[in-house]
Amino acid sequence: MKCPSCDTDGLTGIYCSNCGAKLTPTNEEDPNDATNSNQENNNEQTTIQTGPQDVFKKHSFTQKKEAGLTAKKIYIFFGIIGVLILLYIINSNGTNTNWNESNYQKGIQSIKDSNWNDAASYFSILLKDNYRDSKILYSYAQSNVSLGKKDYRMAKHYLKDIPSSYNGDLHDQVLAYIKDNNDQKYKIALDLIKGLKYQDAVSYCANDDSLKPFYNIASAMISLGNDDFDMARYYAEKINNYNGYAADEINSYANKILNETTPDKIKARKKSEGVRTGMTQQEVLDSSWGKPKSVNKTTTRYGVHEQWVYGNNNYLYFENGILTTIQN
Repeated sequence: MKCPSCDTDGLTGIYCSNCGAKLTPTNEEDPNDATNSNQENNNEQTTIQTGPQDVFKKHSFTQKKEAGLTAKKIYIFFGIIGVLILLYIINSNGTNTNWNESNYQKGIQSIKDSNWNDAASYFSILLKDNYRDSKILYSYAQSNVSLGKKDYRMAKHYLKDIPSSYNGDLHDQVLAYIKDNNDQKYKIALDLIKGLKYQDAVSYCANDDSLKPFYNIASAMISLGNDDFDMARYYAEKINNYNGYAADEINSYANKILNETTPDKIKARKKSEGVRTGMTQQEVLDSSWGKPKSVNKTTTRYGVHEQWVYGNNNYLYFENGILTTIQN
C-alpha cells in the first residue's frame, strides 16, 4: 500500500509509518492483501480500542488466576503433609501400644516366675507412659527385690505405693503379699533388734506408728551404747506396758534399760568407766578418775584453762569446764 501523502510505498495497516497519514487501499492491490490488511487493521483497531487499561486488567486477572492456582497447590501440599503426619501418629500410637503391651505381659510372666529383677525392669520401661497398672506392679516387684536382699526398710517403702483398693490382674497375689508383709514386719523389727542392728531397726520402724515400740527400744539401746542414759531411759519409759506383738520380749528390753539407768546404777557405772574428751568437770569427778590431787588454773581473756593433776603422770586439761585433752 502507498501513502497518499508522502508517496512511501509498501505500507501496511491504517496509518503511514513515515508521516502518520491515514492509508487508503487502492483497487490495484491484491484482494488477499486487502483481506490481510483489513484483518491487521481490525487487530490494530481492537488493540487501540482496548487501550492500556484493558490490557492491565487482563494482566491483573491473569496474575490473580495464577496466584489462585499457586495457593491451591500450597493448600493441597500441606493437606497431604498433614494427612501423612496423622497417619504416622496413628501408626506410632498403635506400634507403641503393642510394644507396651508386650513388655507388660513379659513383666506379668516374670512375676509369675518370681523373676523379680526382670519384672522390675519390664515395668520400669512402662512408667513414663503410665501404662495400665505398671506403677503398682513395679513397686510390688521392687519390694520383693529388696526383701531378697534383706533390705526390709526398702521392701516396706515400696508397699506404700500400692493402694488397698488395687484390683488389677494380680490383685490376689499382690494384696496377699501386703498382708503377709504387714504380719511379718513385727518379726523383722524384732529380729533386727535381737541381731543388735539397732540403727537398721530405727530406719525400718521410722514413720510407722504400729512399730513405734520397736523404734523406741532400738533408740534406747543406741543411747545406752553412747552412755546417754537420760535418753535411753526416756525411750524405755515410752514403752509403757506394751501388749502387742512379742509384748513379753519388748517389755523385757524396756525393764532392763530402766534398771540400768537408775541414778545409783548410772553413778556406779560412771565410776567404773574412764574419761573421754567432751566430758564436763562433774562427769569426770563421777568417773573412775574421781577428784584430782591438785588443780592448776589459768584465767585469760579467752576463758579459763585448768590442768588437773593425778598420780603416775596423769593429767586432764579443761577449756571453760570441758575436757579437751587427756595425758597419761
